[in-house]
Amino acid sequence: MLKLGLTSFGRQVANLAYFREEFVGRRQWLKEQAYADIVALRQFLPGPSSRQTGIALGFLRGGFLGGLAAWAGFTLPSALALVALLLLIFGKRRPGRRWCWALAASALASRRRTQAGWRN
Repeated sequence: MLKLGLTSFGRQVANLAYFREEFVGRRQWLKEQAYADIVALRQFLPGPSSRQTGIALGFLRGGFLGGLAAWAGFTLPSALALVALLLLIFGKRRPGRRWCWALAASALASRRRTQAGWRN
């Protein structure tokens, strides 16, 4: 998971393909049908399916701590990179309120567009 968390900038389908290649093909932690079942189940749950699939794989491999480790390896690298980027950009200066509201509006618009795409 950490490898994907450090190197992945792809979308859900790219991450799912990586998981299949890594955990079904290379490491052979589970069979093709079991992986397909996990992915199918995750499609019915709200939220990012690749993250949920990764957590499920970690949970199957190592229980609760395995799921937690999978979440951390998949999520924390990008979160830390974002914090580092913000510190690099702003340093000791605090961003203005307008800039923060613009960023929030952009995130909301992106989220709405994604949701609208799912309905079509």
